[in-house]
Amino acid sequence: MITLFFNILMYPLHERAEQDLELLKAAADLINNLPVRRLTTCEVSHMKLINDFVVELVRLGRSAICKANMERDHELDRQLMIIH
Repeated sequence: MITLFFNILMYPLHERAEQDLELLKAAADLINNLPVRRLTTCEVSHMKLINDFVVELVRLGRSAICKANMERDHELDRQLMIIH
């Protein structure tokens, strides 16, 4: 999960960034849907902590992609203004 997150941060405009983000979301869903009937209270608490962490990675990854797209678009607009 950390590798996917770092790939998104390093290459937010790469064609695989959105796919990596979807994989992170799938991991969060998987963790969130694990059966907890046989887990101790401590284990359930730990699973919630892990899920919250992965959800935050997804949020930050999404933000990195959006920011990179906005910066790219702004730069393209700036270059078009220079040309005209």
